[in-house]
Order: sequence, then C-alpha cells, then structure tokens
Amino acid sequence: MRMLQQLNSITQFIESLLFFNIFGVPFVILWLGAVSVFFTIRLKFINIFGVKHAFDILRGKFNGKQSKDEITPFKALMSSMAATIGTGSIVGVAVAVSKGGPGAVFWMMMFGFFGMALKCAEVFLGHRYRKVNADGTITGGPFIYLRDGLAEMGYVRLGKVLAFTFLILCLLGLFGMSGFQANQVVTLLSDGQEGFTPLKIFYSLALTVFCAYIIIGGVQRVSSFASIFVPLKIGLYVGAVLLIILSHPIQLVAGIKLILHEAFNFSSGMTAFFAMVAIGARRALMACEAGLGTSPIVNASSNVKYSQRQGILNIFDPFVTTWFVCVATSLVLIISGFYTQTSLNPAIMVRNAFASYHEIFGYVVIASVIIFGVATVFSVSYYFMQAGKALKIPNSILYLFFFTFLFVAGIVQFDLVIAFTDVLLVLMAIINTIGLYFLSGKIAREFKDYFANHKNDKE
Repeated sequence: MRMLQQLNSITQFIESLLFFNIFGVPFVILWLGAVSVFFTIRLKFINIFGVKHAFDILRGKFNGKQSKDEITPFKALMSSMAATIGTGSIVGVAVAVSKGGPGAVFWMMMFGFFGMALKCAEVFLGHRYRKVNADGTITGGPFIYLRDGLAEMGYVRLGKVLAFTFLILCLLGLFGMSGFQANQVVTLLSDGQEGFTPLKIFYSLALTVFCAYIIIGGVQRVSSFASIFVPLKIGLYVGAVLLIILSHPIQLVAGIKLILHEAFNFSSGMTAFFAMVAIGARRALMACEAGLGTSPIVNASSNVKYSQRQGILNIFDPFVTTWFVCVATSLVLIISGFYTQTSLNPAIMVRNAFASYHEIFGYVVIASVIIFGVATVFSVSYYFMQAGKALKIPNSILYLFFFTFLFVAGIVQFDLVIAFTDVLLVLMAIINTIGLYFLSGKIAREFKDYFANHKNDKE
C-alpha cells in the first residue's frame, strides 16, 4: 500500500511538470497539437486527400508476397487498432465527458483528425527502418527509426539517447496501457466492487491466464485474433449505439448542440476552457495513440513493398477511433444524462447509461469492454516484447513482469492506474515527436516521391 502511495506521489509530480501552463495553455497540449497540425500541413492534408488511396490499400489492391513472419497490411492495421480501440474508447470517453463536460468530445475529435497525419508519418518510419533479424523475425518502431533515421542526418548521439529513452518509457507505459484495460474489464465483471475482493482476484487471474495463452503464441496468433475480433467489436458496439441514438432523434440533436456549444464556452474563464481542451486531448491520445510510437511497432511487420502505403492505410486508425467509437460512447452518455454522475466508476457509468435504454445494451457494454480490453492487451504485449527484446531482456523475465503487473492492475484503484498510464504515454509521445520533427523533411520527400512515381505500382 505504501508503495502505491509513493507511486501516486511521483505520478502527480511528473504530471504537474508536463501540464504546466504557457499563456494559459498546458504545455503538452501546445506540443502535441502543434506537431499534429505541422504534419497535416507537411504531408499536404493526407488525412483528407489520401483516403481513396487508403481504401485501395485496405482492399488488398497492392498486397505483396508474404513471408512467414510478415502479415498483410489489413492484419497489421487491425493489430494496431486492437490496441487503440480499447477500453479507452469507452471508459476514457466517460472520464473526458464527466471531467471536461460535453465540449471535451469536440476537442477529442479535432485531435483525432490532425492525429491522422501524425499516425501516417510514424507508421511509415516504423516500416521504412524495420530490421529483419537473423531468425527471420521483424523488428520496428521508434527505438529503431529514432536511432537510424537521426544517424543518417548526422545526429548519432541524439538518436541513441532518444531511442533508449523511448524504450525505457515504452516498457513502463505499456505496463500502464495493459493495466488500464485489465482494471476496467475486472471492474465490470465484478460489478464495480472496491478493494481486493475474492471475485476481483478471480477475474483478474482468469484474464491474465487467458491473455498469456494468446500472447505467447506470437504475432501471427495475435494478428489472426485481431483481424477477426476488431471488426466484430466495432460493429457490435457502434451498432448498439446507433439503435439507441437513432431511436431518440430529439435527444440526439440536443446532445450534438450541447457538444458544439460547450466546446467554445468561455463563460467560466480561459482556465476552465483550456482545462476542457486538455482533458479532450489527453483522452484522444489515450484513444488513438497518434504520435505515441506504439503503432509503428506492429505495422513494421506488414508485407507492403512501399512503406508509405502502410502509413497511409493507418490514417483510418485515429479517425475510426475518435470519430466513431469515442463519439458513439459520448453521445449515449450525454443524451442519457449519465455523464453527470461523476461519483460512478467510468466503466459502470457507461454500462448504466446504455442499460437505461434497455437491459440488453448494458450487456453489450460488458461484452464490448471485455473484447476491447483483451484485444488491446494482446497488441500491447507484442509492443512490450519487442521493446524488451531491443533492451536484450530475456523473454521469461518480460513475461513474468508483464503478467504480474496485468494481474495486480486488475484489482487496484482505477485513479492510480489511469494517472500512471497518462503520464507515461505523454512522455513517450514527447520523445517520439521530437524525433519526428527532425525527420519531417525526409518523410515529406519520400511521400512526394511515392505519389509522383510509385502510387499505382501493382505490387
């Protein structure tokens, strides 16, 4: 217990440093907002004009030959989205709306839109600088492109420092991401029980054992699971939302008007306004992971010939996550009025909001959180193992720490898990985006060359 209190104190201290205000705007919001807009402009609004080409890639028009340790572009995208469309798209939205108000939803969407170009850039680099190991396995991610990409520019020392720092933060941050998922799955299954109850311990242990079975099977088993369950979970959840909101058109219109009104509500002062924007941005980062550096790790395994294609394909990730799944959750919370019940655990808040329309919708939330959470843990575990391998940590040690933390996170207090996760994810994003700024010229040139010479290559 004392260790948890110390961890909470450290988390709060780091958070105060990251979210200090510059002219009333939190530093992190300025930084991540600026880099997202910067890449949107640098890649010539690829988040709009690249959509048609992304659909062509998605339907397999350019699929190449696949080696044993490669996966199709679609499977790579689904594995990435298995992590991004997790309980953060449900529980995280409840946190945003309950703490920041309905207006926070609009800012989640804005960060998601500009995050599409940022996700495109980092996934491109992850595939462009990937390494094929002696055993045939593939490794990619910021810890490679920060090192090798910056070395090409003459910044050898900076590249090594950023890559190593990212690896350490990545290991810790992925603990938090997996723990966040486990915590909310166990919370729903145990009906919001507090403390270390036998029921919570049982569910947390069962979740850990099941995840271990899938995860130890490697990227092929994880990607196969994701390619089936990611479309299923999106369809199930968004389908339930559509049934609710379309059957209540008056409340739906009122909810949309409330979001737009509150998004630009300055009546409580600029401090309150920027606090709302900050909450929306934090939850958008948690939801779509744009700039975080995690998605490039699994997308490096795609069998596309041109790395630009995997980047372009991934513009769908932030869009689907923030504009569909997150908005779907927020609309039900807002039109039901349950977002005002801030004393409830976020997962229970969402379940109760859905169940208020029909009991079966409450079970849809439970099923969705379980599927979302478990699928995210699978993908996060792959990221974790890749980062650990880069640090030359034995797999047995990595598995021991990962599954132990997964079990413990399932039964500890939610506020501690989400605060710990947020801080580490923000630190990861800062380190990754520093490197992306340096590499932006190379990224822009290679995309320009691709659209000029290779866009229609049939391979």
